[in-house]
Amino acid sequence: QRYLAAHVCALKPLSMLLGGLSLVGNTVVVKVLDPAGKLLEFTRNALRELREEIYDEGVNVENMIGLHRDVFWLSAARLADDADPALLAYVREYFEESMGEAMFEQMVLCRTDQLYRPQFTKVLKVYPLGECS
Repeated sequence: QRYLAAHVCALKPLSMLLGGLSLVGNTVVVKVLDPAGKLLEFTRNALRELREEIYDEGVNVENMIGLHRDVFWLSAARLADDADPALLAYVREYFEESMGEAMFEQMVLCRTDQLYRPQFTKVLKVYPLGECS
């Protein structure tokens, strides 16, 4: 929270290209492309500054920074166990389909699990981009 409160005002609202659908577990996700590297640079700086607070000795933060070099993911929908096979086929069909642009005007700090399941997700704070509070 300290890092975001101090730095998010320097990250102006940004638009990013949406590059297709995919499935992660029971979640439909949308590829978000960061060709200008704005979100990557913000993430890179945060990881470097917070490495001692967040990670144990021996964790290679520099390797982690490159995990999402060009692509980030947005959760679009959670699927029931009996999801319609036609929906799954649709998601697979549109894996590479460009979906236009999305405008991002805020950053939301959450505590969650690795699949962002609703029952394990809690919003801690919402930060408008480009505004210091």
